[in-house]
Amino acid sequence: MAELAKQIAKREPRAGRTRLVLVDGPGGAGKSTFARTLSKALGAPVVSMDDLIPGWDGLKEGVPRLMEWIITPLTSGGRARYRPYDWETLEYGAWIDVGRPDTLVVEGVSSASREPSKYASFVIWVDAPRAVRLARGIARDGERSQGLWERWMAEERALFTREDTERQADIRISGA
Repeated sequence: MAELAKQIAKREPRAGRTRLVLVDGPGGAGKSTFARTLSKALGAPVVSMDDLIPGWDGLKEGVPRLMEWIITPLTSGGRARYRPYDWETLEYGAWIDVGRPDTLVVEGVSSASREPSKYASFVIWVDAPRAVRLARGIARDGERSQGLWERWMAEERALFTREDTERQADIRISGA
């Protein structure tokens, strides 16, 4: 992780003065765990797409929120901030200020779509076998979520194909 952090630190900022590191891949692949570890090595904050995407039916809304709340303010010299979405209450919470960090890690499904990738200094793709990802998702969200997970997996697969997301990556990591 220290070596990866050194590689990222050598990259030029592309979101204003911020080095934007995008960690994308399918749900349950291990992106959040990887991003937390990487953020510690970088000394950088993390924003999760789970906080920007408004629930199981909101995948298509994640990138516009990422652009509006995080990337556009950074590129124009402003402060990034967001309202975390609560998937249980189905409401956005209070604003969280991210500021103008030197490096910012954004992790989650759709984070490295074409538009956000234009501003990324480094893109990481994390993946794991479908069965592993589904089992992790159900373990986290409960047995009642299996149908939601299967639908989500189909939607994210279509998004990754449409956006050619994996090809945006500088490196690929196994989350298995």
